Amino acid sequence: MTYLQRIVLFATSLFFVFSINLNAQDTGFPDTWGRWKTRIVLTAENLGPNALPVPEIRNGLVNEKVFFSLSGNYHFSDYDRTYNPDFKVSLPLADGRIAIEISSPFVEWFSADSLSLVERKARNLSSTGTSGGDVYVATLIQLLRNHSYLPDLMLSINLKTASGNNLEQLRHTDTPGYYFDLSLGKNFSVSEKLNVRPFGLIGFYVYQTHQVMALQNDALLWGGGVAFSTPRVEFAGKIGGYHGYFNQGDRPVVVRVSSDFKISNSTVGTFGFQKGLNDFPFNSVSIGVKYLFFISKTNLIKND
Repeated sequence: MTYLQRIVLFATSLFFVFSINLNAQDTGFPDTWGRWKTRIVLTAENLGPNALPVPEIRNGLVNEKVFFSLSGNYHFSDYDRTYNPDFKVSLPLADGRIAIEISSPFVEWFSADSLSLVERKARNLSSTGTSGGDVYVATLIQLLRNHSYLPDLMLSINLKTASGNNLEQLRHTDTPGYYFDLSLGKNFSVSEKLNVRPFGLIGFYVYQTHQVMALQNDALLWGGGVAFSTPRVEFAGKIGGYHGYFNQGDRPVVVRVSSDFKISNSTVGTFGFQKGLNDFPFNSVSIGVKYLFFISKTNLIKND
């Protein structure tokens, strides 16, 4: 082989190796953080149970009492087990016509099947870990209440922060979101001690993604149910979801049953169960307690 032939062979080999490395950077996995993040599908089916859950299905009423609730939650699917506490604080204003609520599943512990992490393209393939949760801030506005024949009507404006972390293990979105909903409901007295309340909800749910060609997902939010209440116990059944436009696991539907039972004048026990019907692979159990604070209306903001 001549000297010139050796130079040509060396140059060709060098170009071939460089081309392989460049192509691996474009299509390989694992990838750089920024490039990997743009390809992750942020939908309820692809992430953890607290990332993009179906929001609370409200019943048309602003809660007129200050309360603090704390619950323990267990979410399970074929490939994931997650535990998390959850809190909510509610402060009614303007004689109960407005309320500010702050809530969060502030930390979670999880165990996921390693194969599922590979299939869902997680960057960190460790099967166990912890994650901080998103914080939700809601403003509830009572538009109509206790009308003789019209239903109660309430508007809620809700913000999801980007405080949830551990996107690498597909636990949270690491993006903000918001949703609006209009809920209505009306009480019907069955007997002296039993009320029935049907209710429904319609709204709009938006959250940001990391995808360059689709920076946010817009979804129709819907839900409804019926509640049965006595002086000491309330039982409710609900169904709801949202309909995103990606159609890649972003159309979750869940059914929920819950029960609140009076322990004392200021303490209420809570129990809930949720089953995912579509694009939400988790079932969930929740047990908690709610503390009611009886604060004089003179200490709250009032309308003139």
